Amino acid sequence: MIRSIAHKEFSSALRDRRFAVLGLLLLALLLAATLVGQRGYAALQAERAVAQRTVNEQFHHQPGRHPHRVAHYGTFAFRPRAALSFLDAGLDSFTDAVVYLEAHQQNSVNFSPAQQAGSLIRFGELTVAFVLQTLVPLLLIFLCFGAFAEEREAGTLRVLLSQGVTLRQVAWGKIAGYGWAAALVVAPALALAGTLLLSGEAPAGGADR
Repeated sequence: MIRSIAHKEFSSALRDRRFAVLGLLLLALLLAATLVGQRGYAALQAERAVAQRTVNEQFHHQPGRHPHRVAHYGTFAFRPRAALSFLDAGLDSFTDAVVYLEAHQQNSVNFSPAQQAGSLIRFGELTVAFVLQTLVPLLLIFLCFGAFAEEREAGTLRVLLSQGVTLRQVAWGKIAGYGWAAALVVAPALALAGTLLLSGEAPAGGADR
């Protein structure tokens, strides 16, 4: 019975033009956020690799001098980003990314991306995590806010209960049906993200070799 209720709710959601329009918009946002995040991540990793390679070359090609002076000459270390940060940047935009390493001195990490960005960055960036955490729940609320009210107004809820179906079964059936509908919106973007990770288009963050 739960499966039948879920199938009915899933079919009703697909026939709803409002869900179709909003679902397509959210799917487009998810795909766009995935591709933009991947490109931004790749560009940032490329810039980091160039910067790290440049400071390493400067350190290794400095004039011959005493090892202690070489240690005081110091070098820069650039913090890499995790491979999944193109889906959810987390605190990477607000945490510092560059530290100057030198002997007898513990310097603080500096130069967070937020320092070079405008104040609008505090409202969040368009990432897959932002869409999943903020916009998809709104779609689900819009989709199923009247799940039981519509059944009660149409009189079908009483018919279901008279046939031995419990309220818990009705609730789980509706949850499953709406979950299938939400999966149609979310799954393509997650499949694209997984493909980018497995294909190497979103290279794993780590130290330069």
